[in-house]
Amino acid sequence: MGRRWRLSVAQALAELDRGQPFYVEEPAGDRVEIGSDVTPKGRRFLRTVADGDKPNNLSRLPNC
Repeated sequence: MGRRWRLSVAQALAELDRGQPFYVEEPAGDRVEIGSDVTPKGRRFLRTVADGDKPNNLSRLPNC
């Protein structure tokens, strides 16, 4: 089982660029990979890989 952690968006994006895999698991057992994307204005953001669940897994996480 994974452990909880806290990173800023900038830190998480940098770790993704270095090849560090991330995922969310909410509810328990429903693991979804985290990736990044770019807005039309060029701003990078975190997103989950499409898994058919709605709403977005990241926006459903509680604040730490």
